[in-house]
Amino acid sequence: MKILHLIEQYLPPSQIWLYHLLRQSQAYEHHIATLEFRPHNFYHADFHYSQSRLSSYRGYASTLYRNKPLDILRRLALLPAEWIIGNEIEQWRNYVKEHDIALIHAHFASSACRFAALATQTKLPYIVSFYGYDYEYLPRQMPRYIQAYKALFKQADYFLCEGPFGAEALKKKGCPESKIIIQPLATEYQNIPFLERDKPVGSLRLVQVADFTEKKGQMLTVEAFARALPRCPHLSLVLVGSPRTAGYYQEVTHRIETLGISERVKIYPFIAFEELSSFLAHFDAFIHPSCHAKSGDCEGGAPMVLLDAQAMGLPIITTTHCDIPSLVRAEQTALLCAEGEPDEIALAIQRFYYMPTEEFAGMSRQARAWVEKRGQRSGIDYAKFI
Repeated sequence: MKILHLIEQYLPPSQIWLYHLLRQSQAYEHHIATLEFRPHNFYHADFHYSQSRLSSYRGYASTLYRNKPLDILRRLALLPAEWIIGNEIEQWRNYVKEHDIALIHAHFASSACRFAALATQTKLPYIVSFYGYDYEYLPRQMPRYIQAYKALFKQADYFLCEGPFGAEALKKKGCPESKIIIQPLATEYQNIPFLERDKPVGSLRLVQVADFTEKKGQMLTVEAFARALPRCPHLSLVLVGSPRTAGYYQEVTHRIETLGISERVKIYPFIAFEELSSFLAHFDAFIHPSCHAKSGDCEGGAPMVLLDAQAMGLPIITTTHCDIPSLVRAEQTALLCAEGEPDEIALAIQRFYYMPTEEFAGMSRQARAWVEKRGQRSGIDYAKFI
């Protein structure tokens, strides 16, 4: 059975979980249609790839728009969006016919709305996955999606989300409950080495791995770290992530300076996934205080890096944001804090800092055991959607 996946970019480093999701659905033949290929190593010999034939034009048009001052050249450089989308729909409509595609799966609501006509014209089963920014951020920033979602909820056959938070959010937006399916994501823990953390009392090496964007909560991490530091002198923090939101990244780095903790906080722009295990071996605990951004952006489900970190044996400090509570075990593998509360997060840091060695090692062992018990998901059972 052949599945066509609609993905706007294949694949940003922060979305490696999507690569794993497809790999876990081994019973099916995966065809990936994308507007743009990203230069990363999330390609598989068994996958089939198709890039928009207008991708090079789109890049040229954007460059010309930025560099030429005359409005007439700008108008010439940018063809109407309807024409571009129509051309891409024609390309993949032919692809569907040539490759005998049985089902279309759109990843993120933006892709689903952009290519809704493809599903209509091919008359194939159409499923849509919501993951995070498409719940609130997208319709707030672009109000046209409010009506687009209403049409999409009628058109698509099923909507997939990561957990109960996403399911409830879809219902509130008008999606029929009968069309909502919870599809948890999972990590390939067999490929992740476990290292028991047995840190001494009175020290703590914290790490957070996430692109710098408000919902990831680096500002909360920094604030909580600074508040815990006077009571925890042998405390250190490393932040790993690209400045996806440049303004937010600058706010965080400026706050680090004004708090006077620059010598205690290190920032690395990027760690390749294949190097992550060896990198995280140098830390005691993982911190990730996700929160709702002012724009409405949220995790939607939960950041998959929390499962990866637990599989490596890292106890977690995180928040009750969205579906995060379903990815950890409170008081067993993680300390859960209220969302947006740096004082509470600081107390969690202090608790790990002074935790007896054997108790901390026990949480490390439980973190790995929890991920193994949760299991490696078998992927999506597409046959039930036909």
